[in-house]
Amino acid sequence: MSNIMYEIGSLDPIHPTELSKFVVYRKDEHVLSLCALGKTAITMHIDVAREYDLKQDDILGGGEYTVFFYDLILNEYSSTFGSIPNEVGERFGGLLADNFRRRGTRIDNVIVSMRQSYTQKNKDVWESLGFYAGDN
Repeated sequence: MSNIMYEIGSLDPIHPTELSKFVVYRKDEHVLSLCALGKTAITMHIDVAREYDLKQDDILGGGEYTVFFYDLILNEYSSTFGSIPNEVGERFGGLLADNFRRRGTRIDNVIVSMRQSYTQKNKDVWESLGFYAGDN
């Protein structure tokens, strides 16, 4: 867990701080990366994977984020790929907040409340990486 690096891969270039769906994928053995797309009524996590040409086997989970007033909020989960541990959400929340601040968006707080719903596959992978992945 301590030897894992976190990075922002790609964000929606038009509205990066608006309500977006994201996926976290394993870029290599030691790097987790996040990619996101702005959410429309029909945007699904699989659309994020397709947009950025990600292999589904590399995706470890997903969720949503938005900026509400001055709070960056990460929550929910992917019904296709499962959830991410809150600890991972906190790491990516910090990276997203720094990214948005550099773009001129005021972020005072990062709130992470990932809905914990894992697939068996992603639960096993998260636990092999040293993260607690719930009891389901």
